[in-house]
Amino acid sequence: MPEPSFSVVIFYAFAVLTVGSAAAVAFSSNIVYSAFALMGTLFGVAAVMAYAVRRTSWPTTATLPDAPSTYAIGNGFLGPYVLPFELASFVLLAVLIGAIVISRKELKS
Repeated sequence: MPEPSFSVVIFYAFAVLTVGSAAAVAFSSNIVYSAFALMGTLFGVAAVMAYAVRRTSWPTTATLPDAPSTYAIGNGFLGPYVLPFELASFVLLAVLIGAIVISRKELKS
């Protein structure tokens, strides 16, 4: 059986770190320990993603196509898309109020 390469060993080490930290986040009863385990999980995912980003050959173009500017987006929100924009804000407000009502403790007198 051939010996695994260094990158394969590093990948499995980060995989064990990520899965172990994710399990600690899920099964820890202390919120502080869960937060530190979440940092380990995010670190494990970030090292692997950084390696993939660095090793990928990204396609490049000579000229960039025209992209919408913030001015055009703002005019869209205040012009033809004002009704969906306002409806989305009301839906988000209702969700926020619902989350507050659900999370609030009932006081017994």
